[in-house]
Amino acid sequence: LRAKTLALGSGFQVVASTFWQAVLPYLYNQDQADLGGNLGWIFFGLAVIHGGLIYFFVPGTKRRTFEDLDIMFEEKLPAR
Repeated sequence: LRAKTLALGSGFQVVASTFWQAVLPYLYNQDQADLGGNLGWIFFGLAVIHGGLIYFFVPGTKRRTFEDLDIMFEEKLPAR
């Protein structure tokens, strides 16, 4: 599970970084979209969405061992 999770996380990070490196200059520049400081609202919206996803889909890890977490993910137990 660890190797699969690391591979998925690394792959997603590469794709997301490439996307933002290509898009951000166009959103910020004055001769393009000219969002300037309003660009923060995009990131705020993304943070709210991701916070909700994490709350509902990632189980709490307080006082649980790595083995317990592996079992929870393998059995696909609900996060809440």
